[in-house]
Order: sequence, then structure tokens, then C-alpha cells
Amino acid sequence: MARQLYETENDKARERGIANVVEKRWGLELKKLPISQRLDYACLRRGVVVGLIEIKYRKFTWGDYPDVMLSASKIKFASEMFNAFGIRSSFVVCDQTHVVKQTPIVESNCSFKLAFGGRTLDARDDQDSELIVNIPNGYFKTIGYLTTEDWS
Repeated sequence: MARQLYETENDKARERGIANVVEKRWGLELKKLPISQRLDYACLRRGVVVGLIEIKYRKFTWGDYPDVMLSASKIKFASEMFNAFGIRSSFVVCDQTHVVKQTPIVESNCSFKLAFGGRTLDARDDQDSELIVNIPNGYFKTIGYLTTEDWS
């Protein structure tokens, strides 16, 4: 049986808004990937895939926590795509004040420690906890700000 999806239409719209920020900042076209591809978007320049992106919205303000959690399986997929095709991947995170930051997730992943985490206190099902890495905030660089124009 397939796992229930918890993503709402509002979540999808916000993610697309964050993708719009990335497109404008880097001059790329982002194409939504199917869930089987593990990461959210392919980045295209003149029709050629030049990168992959995972996008997250987090209900925190940058600095509330020392790091940002990411599924280890997403880093594994990004690493496989880099090794097979030379395609780099980025992790893009928007906080509740709409500050959008990014970090590469292949080049720097060797320094991250594998941990068990996720939604451990309020898990919705048995798949809400998994192997993760905690990426220190210092790895992230601001690339823009989510506006209502991006999100509508």
C-alpha cells in the first residue's frame, strides 16, 4: 500500500513559489520531478539538465536551531546522480520569515554525520522517522526572499 501524502495544496503552492525565487536568482527553468526521483526539481538551462534541487519550507526562523535536517536518502540520490552524470544538487530552504537559503548537498556531505531523526515526537506514521543528516546553518547562503508575487 502506498504511503499517505501529507502535502497540502498550500504546501505545493509555497514550494512552487520558492522554486520561482530560484529560477529568478539563477536564471534557470525548474521542472517538478516525480516522487520516485527523490529530489523536487530538475534545473534546466536552454533545455539541458544542469542540476537538481530539494526544496523545503520550515516553520522556524534562521538561527532558532543550529542546523537543518535532511533525509539521508536524498543526499544518497544526489550523490548517485553526481557520480553517474556529473549533475550537482542543492538544498534550498525557506524559513517562516521568507528568507530563502541554499547549500550544495553533494560536495560537502562527507562531513555530515548520519543520525536517526525526523518527526520522532509527533510521528504521523512509521515512516516519519528515518536516517538523516543535520546540516549546520553556516553551510547555507541567502539567495533571495519569498514574496507574494512568487507565491501566487
